[in-house]
Amino acid sequence: MMAGRWVLQRRGQPEEALERLEDGSGWLTRTGETVRGRWKELPGLLRFVATSGDCYDGSVGADAQLVHGLITRTGRVLGRFTAFPDTPPPPLAALTAPPALPPALAALPRSVHYVPQFLSADDEAAVLRHVRAVPAARWSAGAHGRRTLNFGGRPSEQGESEALPEWAASLCLALMQSGCWAGEPPNHVLVNEYASGAGLDPHTDGPLYAARVATLSLGSDVVLDLHRVPKEGGLRPGAAWGEGGGGAGEREAEGDVDGCPPFAQLLLRRRSLHVMCDDAYSHCWHGITARKHDVVGPLVANLQHEDERGETVPRGPRVSIVFVHKFAAPA
Repeated sequence: MMAGRWVLQRRGQPEEALERLEDGSGWLTRTGETVRGRWKELPGLLRFVATSGDCYDGSVGADAQLVHGLITRTGRVLGRFTAFPDTPPPPLAALTAPPALPPALAALPRSVHYVPQFLSADDEAAVLRHVRAVPAARWSAGAHGRRTLNFGGRPSEQGESEALPEWAASLCLALMQSGCWAGEPPNHVLVNEYASGAGLDPHTDGPLYAARVATLSLGSDVVLDLHRVPKEGGLRPGAAWGEGGGGAGEREAEGDVDGCPPFAQLLLRRRSLHVMCDDAYSHCWHGITARKHDVVGPLVANLQHEDERGETVPRGPRVSIVFVHKFAAPA
């Protein structure tokens, strides 16, 4: 069976993707979710049956490519799709000169920086195309409608174990040239893809990394919660980097965080960058509450001139790209 990959468009729905491997297995990719399945060839038809129970029946053109079809589950029609062959994105062109790092936000622990419009709209679209072109088998399933992708090696492994892809290396270079990154360059990149309204458990990024993390927010706005780390305990190795628990990378809040509500928030507009270092890196949890929209409340510490308190911010599908420097393994 010939391998292939198609982007599916459905009216009023985010794009999906189907991948077919030569052994007849395959993947369905939806925002924040990757599902395995099997392909079957029928006369004039390709059928993909996902382990979720969804069945994609697509008519095949003269070039053996999917054209359009139906999505069903237990005989019930869920929708119709139009399919387009997915072609590899071109190399990431030189990015529009990003803005320089502004001063740290005075109202927060040392040091939190916020850079609005770090990427242009064209650069955002190009980066997202590279993210979505990564084969589904490379992604890891996360919790709460989130999936993750690591470059530079597994989070629990000290030292850089693989080269970054060209597009991620270009973003690292932009961080350094703009002054938004100081010290040893990033060598580990994490991509989170969130379904609309998905959240992230409060966590810190852990001792395997230098005390600086930079995060690009793409695709949608969101409000990030900041929590103070308790002086006694309260941390355990966590799963925020896509590890299944017990990893040595990020640390996640242990137990119920209701007793430690956010002391501040950041309004992360799409295409923005925020940087946390020094005390803010080591002594603040950061997380995202699962909800369909955010309200710009009194805790938001990075209001820009175009922002208004009380504004309702809807959440759509979102991608975050996280940059850290992972320490080398001890000799």
